[in-house]
Parts: sequence; C-alpha cells; structure tokens
Amino acid sequence: LFALCTLNFELLQAQYFTLGADPASVRWNQIRTENFRIIYPNTLDSQALYIANAYEYIHSPVAAYLGVKPRRWPVILHNRTVVSNAFAPYAPKRIEMITTPPQDNYAQSWIDQLILHEYRHAVQYTAVNRGLTRALSIIFGQQAVPAVIGLFMPFWFIEGDAVVMETALGRSGRGKVPSFEMKLRAQFLEKGIYAYDKAVNGSYKNFIPNHYELGYLLVGHTRVQYGPETWDRVIRKTGNIPLMLVPFSNTLYKETGFGKSRLYDKITGVLREDWKQQNSKLLLTDYQPLKELRRKFYTNYSRPVVLEDGTVIARRTSIDDITRIVTIASNGREKILLTPGSMTDEGLSGAGTMICWAEIDRDLRWEQRSFSVIKTYDLQSGKLTQLTRKTRYFSPALSADSHLIAAVEVNEDNFSHLVVLDAVTGDILHKFPAPENYFLSYPAWSPDGKHVAAILARHEGKSLVLFGLETPGLETLLPFTNTDISKPSFYRHYILFTGAYTGIENIFAFDLNTRKLYQVTSARFGAIDAKADHQNGMLYYSDYSSDGYQLVKCPLTPENWTITDPVTKHFYPLAEQLTAQENFIFQSEDVPDTMYNIKKYRKGLNLFNFHSWAPVGIEIDNTNINPGVTLMSQNLLSTSFVTLAYTYDLNEEAGKYSLKYTYEGLYPVIDLSADYGLRRGVHTDTAGNQNPYKYHELNAATIISIPLSRNVRSWFMGIRPSAGYSYKYLRMDPEEELRFRKDRFHSLDYRVFMYAQSRRSHRDMQPRWGQLLQLNYSFTPFEADTGSSIFAANGLLYFPGIFRHHGLRLYGGYQQRHVELYRYGNLINFPRGYTGIYADKAVSGNINYLFPIFYPEWRLGPVIYMKRLKGAVFYDHIVSFDQSPYQHYQSFGLDLTLDFHLFRFFVPLELGVRTVYRVNDRAVGFEFLYRLDLDSVY
Repeated sequence: LFALCTLNFELLQAQYFTLGADPASVRWNQIRTENFRIIYPNTLDSQALYIANAYEYIHSPVAAYLGVKPRRWPVILHNRTVVSNAFAPYAPKRIEMITTPPQDNYAQSWIDQLILHEYRHAVQYTAVNRGLTRALSIIFGQQAVPAVIGLFMPFWFIEGDAVVMETALGRSGRGKVPSFEMKLRAQFLEKGIYAYDKAVNGSYKNFIPNHYELGYLLVGHTRVQYGPETWDRVIRKTGNIPLMLVPFSNTLYKETGFGKSRLYDKITGVLREDWKQQNSKLLLTDYQPLKELRRKFYTNYSRPVVLEDGTVIARRTSIDDITRIVTIASNGREKILLTPGSMTDEGLSGAGTMICWAEIDRDLRWEQRSFSVIKTYDLQSGKLTQLTRKTRYFSPALSADSHLIAAVEVNEDNFSHLVVLDAVTGDILHKFPAPENYFLSYPAWSPDGKHVAAILARHEGKSLVLFGLETPGLETLLPFTNTDISKPSFYRHYILFTGAYTGIENIFAFDLNTRKLYQVTSARFGAIDAKADHQNGMLYYSDYSSDGYQLVKCPLTPENWTITDPVTKHFYPLAEQLTAQENFIFQSEDVPDTMYNIKKYRKGLNLFNFHSWAPVGIEIDNTNINPGVTLMSQNLLSTSFVTLAYTYDLNEEAGKYSLKYTYEGLYPVIDLSADYGLRRGVHTDTAGNQNPYKYHELNAATIISIPLSRNVRSWFMGIRPSAGYSYKYLRMDPEEELRFRKDRFHSLDYRVFMYAQSRRSHRDMQPRWGQLLQLNYSFTPFEADTGSSIFAANGLLYFPGIFRHHGLRLYGGYQQRHVELYRYGNLINFPRGYTGIYADKAVSGNINYLFPIFYPEWRLGPVIYMKRLKGAVFYDHIVSFDQSPYQHYQSFGLDLTLDFHLFRFFVPLELGVRTVYRVNDRAVGFEFLYRLDLDSVY
C-alpha cells in the first residue's frame, strides 16, 4: 500500500494530464445518452450525433468478455488541431478524440477506429476497478485505477488489447494491415528475438517496435490459444488483489502455464518459425540499393524524388538523428539538404528544381489549435518559402511543370477537398469536394497535368480514384475494399501505388488502358513509395529491412508484372480468429440514427470536477507529502484545475490549509493560490536564549501569464511573460508576549521566460542547440523606507559536444537583492556541494559536459533492466559582492547516473551518485541522485 501511494503521488508531481486548451472562442454543445456524454464544438452537431449513436451501438460488444458496463463516460471532441490522435486518461475519466483523420489511416473510418480503440480503454478501467482497487478508489478517487494499472499491468497489454478489439470488431483495424507486423517480422528474421525486457522497455542501441505492435500479437495469440476469457480473469484478479506479488503475471501463469516473459518467448518463437516458412516461399524482386548499406543505427529513407541528373531527394528519419531531407547522388554519396520542421505527414514531392511538403504550424497560444501549411524549397536558389498560412493542407504534390500543387484540405468540420494551388502564390485555382463526405488522401499528378489520382476512403474501405481537371469529374478506378492502399504516382498510362493485396505491402500498378491491376514488386517485408524515372525507365521505392527503409531501384518492365485481382482479400489468420470469437462487426450503416437532444455546454458552469482525493496532504509543486487530506479537480475541457489540501507538518506540529487554482481558458493563464495555518518559530533574545513561539500565517497570490510558443523549422521557441501580486499576513498567537515589527507584506512580481531549443533525437541527452533566458524582478510596494526587492537574470546555453550525443551546457546568473524587513528567496543557482551560502548580490555560473558512457542492456531477472549509463562533469563558481574582499565559492565534480527500469515498470528511473569537490575547504562530498523520468511517458 505504501508503494502504491508513493508512486501514485510521484506521478502527481507532473501535475494534471492535459492535451492543452482549445481556443477561448470555441462554443461547445453536448449530447447525453444513456451511457455517454459527448462534449464537442458546436459546429460538429451531425458528427457528434453519429459518434453518440456509435458509442451506444458498441457499448455492449466491446465489453462482452469482460462482463462490465462502464457508466456515463465523457467524450470530448477536438477539431481545431491537425495532429490526429486520441487519448483515454482516467483522472478525470474521459475520452478525448481529435477528429481530423491522418493521411496514412488504414481502410476504415478514422472515427470508427477511435471509437472502438478508445472505448476499450474505458472498459479496461472499469474491469480493473473492483475488489481492493475499488476500495482504493474510495480512498483515493479516480487516481487509484491508473495507479494499479501502471504498477501491475504491462503497457503492451493495455494497448495490445485495444488493438485486438479494433481489429476483431472492425472491418479493418491495424491487425489487418501488414505494415503493422512488418517491423517485428523483420527484426525476428534478421536480428533475432530480443529479450523480453528489451522488447518491452526499449533500447538506446536498437530500434524497438512499439507496444501496440507487440501487444496485439501477444494479446491476440493468447486469446486464440487459451480462450477470450483468459484476459478477463487476468484483469479481474489484478483488480481484485492488486497488492499480491505480481498479480498479473501470477494469474496469467495459472491461466496459460506461462508468466509474461515466458509467454512472450513462446509466442514470438512460434511467430518466427511461421514467418520463416512464409519467407521461404517468396520470389523476391531483384533491386539495386541507391547507397551501400553502412547504417549503424536504424534509419528510414522514404518518399524519393528523382532529379534529371540521377540525384534522389528523400526524407530521412533515424533513432540517431532528427528528421532531415537529404540528397543521394548517383554514386551513393549522401548529403543533408535541409532540416524541416514537424512534418504533418510523410508527403514529400518534387518536380524541376522545386520540392514541397506540409508542416505543422502550431498556434501561438492554444495547444489544441494547429495548422498544416505548405512549404517549398528551390534547389537552385536555396530559398525556403512558406506558401500558405493558417491552412489545413495535407500531402501536397507538385505537377510535372512545378507550376501547380495538388493537396488535400480537411476543414474543421471534417469535410475533405482536393485543392489545386498556384505553386508561387499559394492561391486556390480549383477546389473539388470529396463525394458524400468521403475522405481523400495522397493526391498525385498525371504527367500531362490533366488529372490527379488520389485515395478515397469511406466506411466500406478504400479505392483509387481519378479527378479530371479540364473536364471536372471523378472516376473510381478500383472497387472499394478493406485492403489498404496508399501513395499513388504515375508512370506512363499506369498508376503505381502501395497495396496490401498479398499480405505484404508491395508496389502495384493500375493500367488506365486495360483497367487491369498488376503486382510490380515482391518484397521480403514491405515496399512503399513508388516513384518512376520516366526518362530512364527505372522504378525507385523504399524497401524495408530490420535496419529501416532503404531506397532501391529496379527496371520498370510491365511485361514481367503479375496480374492481380483487385477484389482479392488477403486472409489474416489471427485477425479472422479474433473476429470469430467476438461474433460482431462494426457496420457503420447499422449505427442507429437516434436524434438525441443537443444542449449548450456552458463552460462557466462546469469549472469544477473533483475526481481524486487522498488521506494525506500533497503539495503538487514539490515532493512534500505529510498527514492531511487533498482534493483534486480538473474540468473536462482541461481549462480549470484545483487542488485543495490540509497538511499537518510533523516537524512544526502545526496544520495548514491551502488552495491552488489555475484557469487556462482565457488568453492569459490565471493562477491563484492561498494558504493559512499555524507556524512555529524560535526567537533569540539579547541574552542568547532561544524562545519558541507560535504564530498564524496567511499567504495569498495571483499570477497572470501568457504562454506563447511556436515551431520554427526544427526549433521550439517560446516566451512567457507574467505579472503577479502576493500578500503575506502574520499574526502572533495571543498567548505569546512577542510581537512582529511588521505583520503585513505586499509583493509585486514580474517575470519573463524565453527559450529556443532544437529538436532532440531519441539518443540525445539534451538539445544540441538551445538558449533560455529568465528575468525576474520583485519588490514590496507601499514601503517608503523599509521596502525590499530582488532582481535576477538566469541564462542557459546548449551546444553540441565533442562526439555525437555529447552536450555542453553553460549557465550564468546574476542576482541583486535588497533586504529590509522582508527577504526574497534566492533566484540563481549556487555551487553544488555547498549549503548555507547567503549572497544578496552575486554572479553565478557553471559549466556542464554531458556524455553517454555505454548502453549495457543488462538485466537482473525481472528486477532491473539497465539501458544507459551516462556521466556529467561540472564546474560551479559564484562570486558574492556582499563583503570586501569579494567571496568566491567553487566546486567541481562528476555525476554518474544509470537509466533503468525497476520491476518492469514502464516509467524509467534515473539513479546515480554525485562526487563533488569543494575548492574552498578542500573537501570531497557525495550526493545521491534520483529522478522519475515522466517526460519519456508522454
């Protein structure tokens, strides 16, 4: 119980989980059904009605084998952002859905897939909330359930189970997309099966497929082999008795005869043998790599653009570097062309001397509003241009003459259009709506510029379509199917595209003359992103291996292509068996059309939503936990946060009441805080006697700030100015003879925080480049002769180190404090290893050099998995100007820390020791270092 409470409260130190706020101008409606409450922007009435009906439609089927029925679940829809995602947090409980579909969505409605997947999480929470977990929920509120899940249930199960459900109940689903298992298949056959701890907790040396991919296979095969009730019993036992030793693994062993790691070994071993047999039957396409394979780290090359001189431009991603756009010469030499910002999708197109792509352009203030803008780059002049602003354009494609750009526009109401833009001005020249609100993706120009091919998706699946520009019209080229297809491009009278007809992604070609479909490539694991070199008759594409996608080429020989039936549906044994177990398929046309009552959702009446509490006093902004009681509130729009607490300080034997409130629903963020309680102090009289005394202290403060942030290419930049007022009132206990010389203090506080940091790769320990500056000024007004003040400036600079992933960090700080009756706290860093330094006027600085030592990937049974050992050397120096001569304090030392996972808990820990040498007294000291790396979770 102590471990549960401690970890639960440690997780609270990250404060409340939120995706960020929607613009204040958004007006909200709501729909209440028997089991759900849909909250959404008022422009989405028709879509919200469908979602409300769909949730009721799948309410029972999704929970069938778990035997639970979640009660009145809130669902919040966001439509102002272009970052497609969804979450199902549980403190407070809710489902948050971003309605904008991604370009790479598979052959199923984006909304339908989210409903199936996210509601399964709601069912999981409900199934766990039983027995002792239910008792803990009474004590701690909603935070108890995610704490039990986080402690005792592996992340691969949580997400794998949800993917199983979306696959079993959906017409498509990730389990019916070959690229979903491709990465594990390639790893197993080329690099072998990694140890369970490495597969689950990740690596800094190798690429590890994610929890969704591994979890689907583990959960799905266990269901097929041991019955769908297996996981029901595992979840129930974990919820009923979470504090028994490893309840999840113990119950799994009783059900299957295997614990987590042994079950992983068994299932992955069988999969590898099956995949070996399938692989042995393939007749692979003979291709030529564009560059010799010397990749030390997992790297993907995608979306090739072929120039006239044979140079290829491509998008490169890697665990060792951030996303780049690179050129690969005909001799295989690679060069970084430019570093883009956060690309909206994988789209990269080029023609002539121009390339273009789409990037995310985030709103300055609102996290839940972003845009997808088109950027172009002139290869001759090196000029980078942002062609559009505040748009929602995806997958831009340049015409052959580079004069036009075709793109998909998805508006806030989720209607998609094909738009044709002027490549110089960005003006809209043509705009074609998708029929019946179908969803468009991946437009591609015909060589003559008269047609645009695209992928069209609806509830029945996907099809290849052709838009006519001179004679407007839409032609459907392939029957709609749940077989995934994507990324078309033209070669003469053929449309090349990526298709999953064979159970492995390959390049296919549709003949516009004969209306026949052909298989062009036969890849071992997957082939995507076809691009034809019309002049030389060569096909360029990305071929997958366990080291990532590599760019290859082969001759375009239509006479050797294999004819394919477009209505052929590949059989996915695991997915089909899972569907047979459920005996239900989500059919969009069967969703009821009940006209629920639509009401306004009034933000002002829904500011408070107390979801969790605790029988201890928690100070959210630090790690203090004392006897007391705490209540926590977060409203469903994540704009209003409240913490109420009573804390009893064992040291002072006194209690304190506190309130912290934050409102983020307006352009400025408003923070209010107050606390009141009994304090104890010690007064030393003129005779040197120490006399204890009691007094009451009231503190109240308000801060108004404006958090502004932007993405500028590969940099994150922001500024947050703030102004605040605080009040302190001291009242001596009536029994005491002492009195305060001054019992009221007012303070005005001003702060500006600015930053600019480059993006980090998976292996980076800090940004390669970065600057941070913080300016603070506070003073006590209304005091003519006894006023106090403080001014402080702190700066931080990041630089690359000598070797890759090393980093140099420089810090500088200046503080000038004037003290009368009130003393402000220090606002600059002091040298490590020292305590008790007082400096009103001082200059501080330090130098830090961080470096990885090695990546052991050692494991001690299920107890510890060690991922990275790293070090840091530092030198600290401060000069105090309070006395003459000036006082210097110096220290230097070494930090050694280890990144590891304890008891297979998914949040990594950092543990280490600091050795510090204090120059002033020539003494060596040691400090214990510890950190819970919550940043890696989100």
